[in-house]
Amino acid sequence: MKYLLFLQLCLSMAMQSRAQTESKINPLNLGDHVPNIHFEAVTNGPYKSTSITDHRGKLLILGFWSMYCPPCIKNFPNMDSLQQEFKDSVTILLVNTDNSGNTEENILRFLGKWEQRNKQKFTLPTIYKDTIARSVFNCVYAPHYAWISPEGKLLALTGTDELNRIQIKKVLQNENTPLTIKNDVDIRQPLFAKEILPMEQVLQHTVFLKGYYHGLGGSRYAFGPGEKPYGFNIANQPLLTIIKEVAHRMDNTLTENRIIIDTDYEKDRFIRDSILEELSTSIYSLGVLVPPNQPASLFHSIFETINQYSDYTVKLETRKVPCYALVYKGKKGGLKSDGGISKSTLYSMNSPYLQNGSIEKLVNILNQVPEFKLPVVNKTGINYNVDLYFDNPLRDLNVITAELRKYELELMPSNTQLKVVVIRKK
Repeated sequence: MKYLLFLQLCLSMAMQSRAQTESKINPLNLGDHVPNIHFEAVTNGPYKSTSITDHRGKLLILGFWSMYCPPCIKNFPNMDSLQQEFKDSVTILLVNTDNSGNTEENILRFLGKWEQRNKQKFTLPTIYKDTIARSVFNCVYAPHYAWISPEGKLLALTGTDELNRIQIKKVLQNENTPLTIKNDVDIRQPLFAKEILPMEQVLQHTVFLKGYYHGLGGSRYAFGPGEKPYGFNIANQPLLTIIKEVAHRMDNTLTENRIIIDTDYEKDRFIRDSILEELSTSIYSLGVLVPPNQPASLFHSIFETINQYSDYTVKLETRKVPCYALVYKGKKGGLKSDGGISKSTLYSMNSPYLQNGSIEKLVNILNQVPEFKLPVVNKTGINYNVDLYFDNPLRDLNVITAELRKYELELMPSNTQLKVVVIRKK
């Protein structure tokens, strides 16, 4: 049996509890009276602590945010502007949800850097070290906004789209215009399915949503063993990001520089750039579950879903493509490791090295350097472990070239048959 669920499904799911005590905190329902929660840690504002009742008589909006949440940060200017416009009738309080680094010093440093980048002051107070509000207001993923009436009742839980001057005016004027309620979905479960499907009977499950869904955040989750998952969820990502991640999970040699945008007009760069822009900005969420005994079919099933329901087709092909060949020009048996513990710090920004490791590890790193628009392939003929110690980080093409030459390694232009990911617009 195959279940396909589309965007209209908006189902509430049980939320994770971040209980202040060992007892479970029950989330509020819309219309419930909000208890007087005390916040003992507040920064970037005129007070160091506050509570819900301190703001009684005004519309109170709690904005849950994280330093690792781009949509949250993108909405800072909008929230700041709304607070200034409605300062006599609305209070907007931020609530930081970060578990680590959740200190006043870190938050003020983060906000200070934001002010420098954006050349404007940010005036909204932010609560930190929250241990209860996130559970009370059903927040799994930020951004998340809890609207509390001047009388202290929970009016709505929304995403960023609802936080605008028109909606605020309607609420203040008591107009019965319903806000779109944000339903947070647990990314660690089959998307939108746990509450309505008998999961023990489901043989296959697919969800493919177009557009940003506020209840999913921007995360991903794999079901089953790391190397052989039988399910994969990825939320609110550009289609190109989804394709890249799925391809790399299928085969770790399928890096970004092995993705080809195919057109009928190979020399028309404008068309390819236009397709690339569309792939990079069109947001999707996708979840696929296959039988646990058929993990090999998972990522092929994901590409089949993309091929059937999106505007693109994705195929794995073997083509002769331009690339860089990593070649060794030294004496036979050169670079051979002296032995010892096998260790790699090739990602490091400080004196990276490869100790008693395969030359393929170096090739894998080079294929992840943004400047390498063409694939790098191993043509060194070295089939033993090596020791390589570099003075500079492997990030810049000229630096990498100089570092490799110390070991008589060179990158030579070549054409090679390689497995590639081919994307084509229908």
